[in-house]
Amino acid sequence: QVMPSVVNIATKTRVQRVGYLYDWWRDNWTPYAQQLPPEESAGSGVIISESGYVLTNVHVVRDADEIWVKLTDESGKQKIYQAEAIAGSLTTDIALLRI
Repeated sequence: QVMPSVVNIATKTRVQRVGYLYDWWRDNWTPYAQQLPPEESAGSGVIISESGYVLTNVHVVRDADEIWVKLTDESGKQKIYQAEAIAGSLTTDIALLRI
């Protein structure tokens, strides 16, 4: 009975290069610089309403550029939805998503 409400969460975050050494490298060697691959993260969450709200942890979705939620319905069929972060608290490490 719990399975349909538990979801998997996957995120992608574009890596930002910062610092004076990178600025020098970018300005002088841009044709040779490689794009860093996005960082990927995973976690879990719980659907808390029929409106598509999902409760998870802030550390799972913080700074994410893309958030994907995978759920399994009663028949065992998996569905993947893109989600957006609605609210979060660093103090409690709780985040609210909407799919």
